Amino acid sequence: MSVFLLPVDTCNKLEGMMSKFWWRSDSSKSHGVHWKSWQNLTKHKHFGGMGIRDLRDFNLSMLGKQAWQLVVNESSLVSRLYKARYFPRGSFFNAELGNNPSFIWKSILETQKLILSGVRCNIGPGTSIDIQRDPWFPDAFNPFVTLHLVGLDDCQVASLMEVNDR
Repeated sequence: MSVFLLPVDTCNKLEGMMSKFWWRSDSSKSHGVHWKSWQNLTKHKHFGGMGIRDLRDFNLSMLGKQAWQLVVNESSLVSRLYKARYFPRGSFFNAELGNNPSFIWKSILETQKLILSGVRCNIGPGTSIDIQRDPWFPDAFNPFVTLHLVGLDDCQVASLMEVNDR
């Protein structure tokens, strides 16, 4: 689960087997007593559930850990191999599937949007940050710098944009 992306159908079948284990008291009977719904069983224990994890989410989180290691440990052998093969001119965040990708790379790349939704840049001295294009605000809805110009005409806005591009 931490290296390969399981198909949704496989996750559903495994969850079906898990639910049958909880709901059937005897394997010879076709029906059992449903004490709680599957949604309630998969809730966290603090919220009244049994703490059973959704297998698809768990699979994606384990793959996300692998992807995060590619981002954080850029000097590791695995990171250097994947970078050389799949994103030689960029980072994991702008990587693409590429030609003839391995199944592991396809699986890890599935978590790219998940990782991007929570990652923020560390500004540091600010020499490598493009404040208008990098998501560095902690706001989940708009992590980018936006500029609202009130009272300026189109010519003034165009001249400001030209100054910014220099």
